[in-house]
Amino acid sequence: MRKSISLAIVVLMVLSVVPTVKFASALYGTKVVDGNLGDWGTLDLVGQAKDNGLAGAKLDKLYVAWDDQYLYIAIKTNNTQSWNVAYGIGIDVDPGSGNGYTGTSDAWGRGISFAGDYAIDYELYFWWGWNSGMGSDNFITWTGSDWDYKGLADVGASFSYTGDTSTGLQILEIKIPWTALGGKPSKLALIAWVAGEGGSSAVSSIPWSSAMESLDTPFADESNRNEWVDTDYFTNLAEIYIAPKTIDGLFSKWLKA
Repeated sequence: MRKSISLAIVVLMVLSVVPTVKFASALYGTKVVDGNLGDWGTLDLVGQAKDNGLAGAKLDKLYVAWDDQYLYIAIKTNNTQSWNVAYGIGIDVDPGSGNGYTGTSDAWGRGISFAGDYAIDYELYFWWGWNSGMGSDNFITWTGSDWDYKGLADVGASFSYTGDTSTGLQILEIKIPWTALGGKPSKLALIAWVAGEGGSSAVSSIPWSSAMESLDTPFADESNRNEWVDTDYFTNLAEIYIAPKTIDGLFSKWLKA
């Protein structure tokens, strides 16, 4: 009994000094892109946003899955109003390499950039109009010197959503063929955000970034917010391992930033 108690104490001591880590939990599996999250599970959940108090720009959860042909992405919001906002997703297909975009104004001219281990190779953008709903969609590739703009359909991708001009976007599902991303990588990193109109920056992100918290006023007060117009540097993308796991006792391939 004493030995068991001593072992338990040692385990608790070790856990107390080991930092909490997040796991890349995206699973292999085909999703139906229909604006319904019924076929997504908790193990597909790779990030969650904080409540920013913005009724028409409030992200909630980010889901990712994949199969041999497609990458699947789903975004859930907690919107209760319809605002003029842009929904963006950044994808780094070779995290840690330094290849990709790291400037200070992204493909849609928002004050969004990437740093740390991440440089973006692709951006997906969707415009939501407060009185018109879902508008334009872009699949945008960083060529190394400039952005190449296409629609999602142009690269064989598709999307579906739910929402209306009363409550705003609720769910957005996307599937992207691996061919549009240069082939299936062993891992990738991604982040989703919502921003305002031209020249603005992000006001929410999944995974949540501390860059979203540079506010002059509390979330509950929408006056004098500089978060709409600053420059946000994302350094904490969700890393997703695409290759099958090797059972070797090592956790490094399961972790994400």
